[in-house]
Amino acid sequence: MRKAGADIVLSTQDSNWQEHVRRHTDGWGSDVVLDFVAKKETLKSSLEALAPAGRLVVMGYFPRGSILETPTWVFSEERTVTGNRSAGRRDVTTALSLIRDGRIKALVDKTFPLEDAVLAHKAFEAKEITGRAVIVP
Repeated sequence: MRKAGADIVLSTQDSNWQEHVRRHTDGWGSDVVLDFVAKKETLKSSLEALAPAGRLVVMGYFPRGSILETPTWVFSEERTVTGNRSAGRRDVTTALSLIRDGRIKALVDKTFPLEDAVLAHKAFEAKEITGRAVIVP
């Protein structure tokens, strides 16, 4: 995420992540929060971490027909909640072509050979992987 331009990257597994945001922004809050979990608890804390006029991008998936409860203060502080379009086969094919042609760089933290798949899983569990990991045959 830093390579993509983020100033700080935090995990909601850290119970003090909102405090880190406030400290890093002199109490202002984050301009953008990406919520990959999309559960009631993470959505609430993500909204609270936003600066006025900040944007929450929900990357996780809701079951079809779910309703997102939005506190009224979100509107008075001009905070925006938006979703993302899921990538289809054509999008993935295009992205792979762009990577292959060197026009964009894939953000891969670690690569493991197939025979080290167990080590890859252990590294993931130990939170030693900060980006994406790839297991190659």
